[in-house]
Amino acid sequence: MTDACIAPRAAGRLARTCSLAEDVSRLKYVSGTREEALRRLGIERVGDLLLHVPARYLDFSRAYSVESAPLGEVCTIVGTIDRVSNRPTSKRGMTVTEVFLVDATGVLKIAFFKQPWIARELAVGERLAVIGKVEFAYGFKQMAAPHYERLEGDGASGTILPVHPVRDGVSQAWMRRLVSVALEGAGSFCDPVPAPLRSRRKLMSLSRAVRAVQFPRLMPEVAFARKRLAYDELLYLQ
Repeated sequence: MTDACIAPRAAGRLARTCSLAEDVSRLKYVSGTREEALRRLGIERVGDLLLHVPARYLDFSRAYSVESAPLGEVCTIVGTIDRVSNRPTSKRGMTVTEVFLVDATGVLKIAFFKQPWIARELAVGERLAVIGKVEFAYGFKQMAAPHYERLEGDGASGTILPVHPVRDGVSQAWMRRLVSVALEGAGSFCDPVPAPLRSRRKLMSLSRAVRAVQFPRLMPEVAFARKRLAYDELLYLQ
């Protein structure tokens, strides 16, 4: 599927339209170190990058404030780091990293176990999004070992942010920027599934599916996009 051709929308755009088969090193922002990190992720061509599907999404359109987050539910909360520190526990060798996240409505206490490096990664004043089960104890709403995402200038108001599988040397913000650059240059993909067949099977076009799975406008788009990409995988295996 990554070998699919790309149809430029106009002849004049051909010179700046990247090919899915082109080496990822030709994209803007890809340096030697980051190129190596991408290859460790199995990303060698532009097509590999565009099909590096997010593992999850942060849906800020459905984020809760600390005050409104319901107890016992898995919620997304966005706030600013007010305090972060490591402290020992009564269990030998165990360290708890405590993070206090604040917004306009209150304070969320977050605990990470046996991950002292988190205290070095996070900094007071940073914006942070967390996804986890909300509990209440010792006067605070709390989360234990939530998934977290540092918001490096991405914003959070009413948007859906993809969270890609990454490794050392590749940040989430950089991966999103690179995917965006690749999509901008890719134009429209030649679709191996004819339009009448797509209509009968209620499938998105390949171009729309790739864009929807990478940067969905609404979460229901993701399921339709994944359905289309799975269909292409079946075609490829036949």
